[in-house]
Amino acid sequence: MKLWVTLCIVAAFTVIISAVERSSLTPRLVGANDYFAKIIQEMILELEEYGWSNLKMVDNSQTLNEHLYRWHVTGTVNYTNGFVVSIEKIDLRDIKNNMMSLPVNGTEEWHGSVHGDLMLWDLKAGFEVIVNLDNQPEQRFTGVFTYEHVTIRCIISKNMNTNEYTVTAQWIDFKPWPLSRMIYLPSSHVTQALSRRFSAHNYSPSATVWCRDIIQPILEKLVEKTEFPKACFAC
Repeated sequence: MKLWVTLCIVAAFTVIISAVERSSLTPRLVGANDYFAKIIQEMILELEEYGWSNLKMVDNSQTLNEHLYRWHVTGTVNYTNGFVVSIEKIDLRDIKNNMMSLPVNGTEEWHGSVHGDLMLWDLKAGFEVIVNLDNQPEQRFTGVFTYEHVTIRCIISKNMNTNEYTVTAQWIDFKPWPLSRMIYLPSSHVTQALSRRFSAHNYSPSATVWCRDIIQPILEKLVEKTEFPKACFAC
């Protein structure tokens, strides 16, 4: 079932300038917030078509040595074949842009940049859970964990002199809900022990892979076919 997302633009457009007062020679990017929102909206549509389930979670293994009531649990658990099951809402926040000049070989080179934070709310991740307890046969479960949000910062920069682009996507927050626990199916005394040991923070490297292998290449493609905002020196 296709996930339809409404992109909410939160926080007013902000222009960052290096000087305390704007002079008539300090340029700004015209229409930068609309440009950035358009790029991100098109990227989300491509991600929907690509499929959220293709955003994979990294594998992780844990050693078990737990006491549950009078039962001593020892062995290993592997969380594997994980993927994003669903995302409840997507926001785009804190869109900002700036223009700056750099001296290069005795000439002034202008660089324009626009960035914002992509917020993925109530992200559910599913896993295959393989348990090998000492002196017991292998057991398999499925697990689902819900993160409060994942924040990905997208940055688009352009050398205004050479027309060269630099595109970056990097995660800055991978936050689970407070006191949230993995939901295992089927539930048993074994999964109670697993739930105590599950660490949601072990899976933040997943977002590094999403940014590098999926999100950034899509952004690079979209940037090449979308006109970058113009610099205005007298606005």
